Amino acid sequence: MKSLRNTVLGLTLSVTGASFAMADDLTIAIVNNGHMINMQKVAEAYTAETGVNLNWVSLEEGVLREQVTSDTATGGGQYDIINIGMQEAPIWGAAGWIEPLNFGADYDVDDMLPAMRNGLSHDGTLYAAPFYGESSMVMYRKDLTDAAGISVRDNDSWANIKGAAMAMHDPDNGVYGACLRGKPGWGDNMAFITTVVNSFGGAWFDADMKPTLDSAAWNEAINFYVDLLGNYGPPGSEGNSFNEILALYNEGKCGMWIDATIAASFLTVDGVAYAQSPNAGNPVGANWLWAWAMLFLQVHQTQKLHTHLSNGQLQKHTSKLSPITQISVGDLFQQVHVPLRMHILNSKQLLASPQLKWQRSNLQHLQLQI
Repeated sequence: MKSLRNTVLGLTLSVTGASFAMADDLTIAIVNNGHMINMQKVAEAYTAETGVNLNWVSLEEGVLREQVTSDTATGGGQYDIINIGMQEAPIWGAAGWIEPLNFGADYDVDDMLPAMRNGLSHDGTLYAAPFYGESSMVMYRKDLTDAAGISVRDNDSWANIKGAAMAMHDPDNGVYGACLRGKPGWGDNMAFITTVVNSFGGAWFDADMKPTLDSAAWNEAINFYVDLLGNYGPPGSEGNSFNEILALYNEGKCGMWIDATIAASFLTVDGVAYAQSPNAGNPVGANWLWAWAMLFLQVHQTQKLHTHLSNGQLQKHTSKLSPITQISVGDLFQQVHVPLRMHILNSKQLLASPQLKWQRSNLQHLQLQI
């Protein structure tokens, strides 16, 4: 499977070949994006073999983060398995809210891309299993740029990006020059705004951990973002995040979209082209690195279910179950991850487009070792 490294990695839920004395439930909180929804379909094989029902709770990213943070910190026991990312995994692991994710000898942990594995670890200890990884890029309507006589280049200047948005903007015909995340939230507009600020040379904190929100770089970046989205974005942008813009783009209403690379596997509109994210001169650029992952929660013994990972097994304790149900992490990879990964790899938009050749060099720059 080494040849599949350049696209998707991951692991979700796994099963053993052992038989279970009785059926049980696992409640799983996931973000409401396309690949996580697809995961529910392929995970039906898990229930068919084990009799364990999977109760999926699909939530918007902001709601998911709020609920799982509260549940994990308090040991509320509402969820058995949750979606988290590179922000939460190392912090929660260091705080002792979650236990290390240990694999058996049959699973090649080294097959995970190092940047993804490291981002979900604390002091070299892996706390969550990556489902997929992403960066960010420009997606644009090449038919519209060609008609306007303009081009969008890799690592283009923000001035040229604004010019391209202006040239494609045709609201009378339902086409908006730049569709960008405008919905307030950590994983919504701030995901994009932070990369813009970085590209202008700004940061959230200085070397002494003092906030720098009043710096010239922040002022320039925020004014640019407001101007770009306010003048060339669709109406109601304050309510748009990834899913809303994906729908708009596939309806042919967006000339340009700067967002997660994983979006390429869901684009169905004709004439899509791709470029590396824009820059304002800072070598850091305007890319992000992110992985959605599955995390097995440590819940207090006093709850109905106590889950913990130990020696590669998820053990579920309950006074009503005998014997202890054991779920091997390794087998889950074969039953759920492999077919889903092949489904994603078969996406023509993601793999067949020659415009995505840049992504390999971009990911190498992020030390993903493709």
